[in-house]
Amino acid sequence: MWLSPDDPASQRLKQVLKNATSELDPARRQALYREVEQLFCVEACVVAPVYHYTQVWLTKPYLHRDYPALGGQNFKDWRIDPH
Repeated sequence: MWLSPDDPASQRLKQVLKNATSELDPARRQALYREVEQLFCVEACVVAPVYHYTQVWLTKPYLHRDYPALGGQNFKDWRIDPH
């Protein structure tokens, strides 16, 4: 859902964000950013957090493997050093 610039929630969000970016007191700035987060993620539902899956691999030090940028495994490029 995108907010129209004329939407009251959009106006409030812009104002709080503007205040937060110019606030010098760290505690007050943190409170303002929390309010921005509340407006973004709860009240307006503008942002939906996305989880990125990860994989953890344990590799022996004598196994040399590649790590392709787009994932997957290139087993043909792996090599095992004598140990």
